[in-house]
Amino acid sequence: MAPELKSAFIGTLSIGLTGSHFLGEGPAGRRRIDELNKGHFRGPRIDAELVAGMDLLLGCRDGALDAPPPANP
Repeated sequence: MAPELKSAFIGTLSIGLTGSHFLGEGPAGRRRIDELNKGHFRGPRIDAELVAGMDLLLGCRDGALDAPPPANP
């Protein structure tokens, strides 16, 4: 029998998306860069403001999204 998962609500993440750029298909799937505007992470014990940035995503063939490993780990 699997152990019971003990979890608790920590907050809600809200991010503004200003643009998406599709980089094309690769061996592992479709690559995309999303431009992120500022946002917030709020919960019972945290209230944080997020700054603008970018996120590199990989759209896998099974429909899942993944973050590819960094080019220079």
